[in-house]
Amino acid sequence: MTSSMATVSYIGATILFILSLGGLAHPETARRGNLFGMIGMGLAVIATVFGPQVSAGGIPWIIIALVIGAAVGLYAAKKVQMTQMPELVALMHSLVRLAACLVGYASYVDTATVFPTAAEKTIHEVEIYIGVFIGALTFSGSLVAFGKLSGKIGGKPLMLPARHMLNLVGVVARGIEAQHVPWSNMYGYTITGALVAVGTVPFTERFSGYAKAGINRWDAEVGAPGIGRASEDGTDPTYGLGLQYRFTDNVALRGEYSRFEMDDVDVDLAQVQVRFDF
Repeated sequence: MTSSMATVSYIGATILFILSLGGLAHPETARRGNLFGMIGMGLAVIATVFGPQVSAGGIPWIIIALVIGAAVGLYAAKKVQMTQMPELVALMHSLVRLAACLVGYASYVDTATVFPTAAEKTIHEVEIYIGVFIGALTFSGSLVAFGKLSGKIGGKPLMLPARHMLNLVGVVARGIEAQHVPWSNMYGYTITGALVAVGTVPFTERFSGYAKAGINRWDAEVGAPGIGRASEDGTDPTYGLGLQYRFTDNVALRGEYSRFEMDDVDVDLAQVQVRFDF
């Protein structure tokens, strides 16, 4: 199968997946939604197995994985009671999310992919980050759903001892960053800790914005073989803006931009955070 044919097959599979999700939204069209999903997945598997990126040595591994998956599915279909279907669906969904994480990681470490421009490489890495992030978040959520539906996890919230102190530590301790610069044969680390005041503006019940300002304490050390080490530290102002969407009372997703100074040099930091409140 040529590369163009594989791309067309992937587009067709994507359309079928969207139709499948639409069909599964209503009981009257759920059977048709399942059919669209099966056809789309079959088309995607065929395009992958017979596409240009899979060599002859990789086909046996794919067949082994298909056989194992089919055996587990047949066993579950025969043994699982109808009353256990919700927890089974949650468990199967967790495997789908785990597969998304593994696919993203495999794409990240694949050295065979060559990007003509830096922009294409950046877009690819952003797609991988979003895919792995959402996959990991929903993987853990599906496991929790399975545990609650099967009675293995209680419905009471998890109340950790000294939870308020943990939140305070999370606010005060900004983070630790370590890096290695192989092309200059240098190494170093930077430790920063910030004490900030945060003001929040709610837009809806779950969506809000916030601003923060405070002081940032930093300690940096850089060294090179044969030269030695040099270290600096200081205390400078820091400020930032962010948006937050709260999924539950304990879990929130944050996107934040902040700026702080290090030895009269402005450092810009953009980050996505998953916040857990205990």
